[in-house]
Amino acid sequence: MDRLNQLNRFSELQLRQVQTENLNYQQSLKLAEAETAKQQSEIQLFILNEEVHNQARLQAKRLNRIIFIGFAVIIIALALTGHLTLLAVKNKKEKEKALLQQTAAELNRQLMEMHMKAINFQLNPHFIFNCVHSVEYLLKESKTEESIICLRKFSNLTRLMLESMSKQDIPLEQELEIVTAYMDLEQTRSINPFTYAIDLDPAIDVETTMVPPLILQPFIENAIKHGFVDGKETYKINICLSTKDNMLLCVITDNGIGYMASYNGIRRVSGYKKESLGLKLTEDRLRVINQMKLSQASFTIQDLQTKDNKLRGTRVLLSLPYISAA
Repeated sequence: MDRLNQLNRFSELQLRQVQTENLNYQQSLKLAEAETAKQQSEIQLFILNEEVHNQARLQAKRLNRIIFIGFAVIIIALALTGHLTLLAVKNKKEKEKALLQQTAAELNRQLMEMHMKAINFQLNPHFIFNCVHSVEYLLKESKTEESIICLRKFSNLTRLMLESMSKQDIPLEQELEIVTAYMDLEQTRSINPFTYAIDLDPAIDVETTMVPPLILQPFIENAIKHGFVDGKETYKINICLSTKDNMLLCVITDNGIGYMASYNGIRRVSGYKKESLGLKLTEDRLRVINQMKLSQASFTIQDLQTKDNKLRGTRVLLSLPYISAA
């Protein structure tokens, strides 16, 4: 009986031990499964992170590619725009240059045409006829020497005028030579004697200072032909040349009857219309000169007064750009 009880207790102990071992095994198995599940989760998380990183890297590469392409497109667009702009500016400048050259050529043509008109105006048949008539008169009066002098002066004046006719500007020295030759000739043939004087600023170099040809002559002619007519004075012409603010100032004064007196018809002589034409031609020449040289060339004509406030004499102020050929 005791033996049986011992066997039963032993069997119970073995059963409990087996159950305990089985329980431990089950627990170990559960722990192993949990560890495996944990490792699988970590592996999946790692794989997921790698995929996320890979996607991020791909997105970054795509973004970088897009940015690069965008910058390349912008740079190409800017370069193309800049090139087209430069071409447009260049074409515009070329067109402006061509237009300026065309305008300058047209102004040169107009100026040369006006120079020719001025010379043709001074050498008109009426003027030539009067000079020849003066020589003929002197010959009839047996004043051979005077007629030869008159003829020489006329020949000299004609030569000087013809020499200047193809030039846009001439030295002031040559212009004064023309004016002097003209006044010398008019002194020989004029019925109203006159004297003249030229006052020149020493600072002006007459050899290098350039002026339009025959620019002074119309004002001298007006004084002689339309101012020296009443015989009440010892007539005088004074030409004063100076400089101021890059302008050449030519002041021509006379003691004739005055500009307004001749203009209003107090004393009208043949050729009066030519006087107006001469001044109009001078205005046109100065206008073209101003357009070409961006200057402010002009002239004004003013009547002078005597001490008792009577109109007597004329003052012309001619302003020209002070140009030196040196």
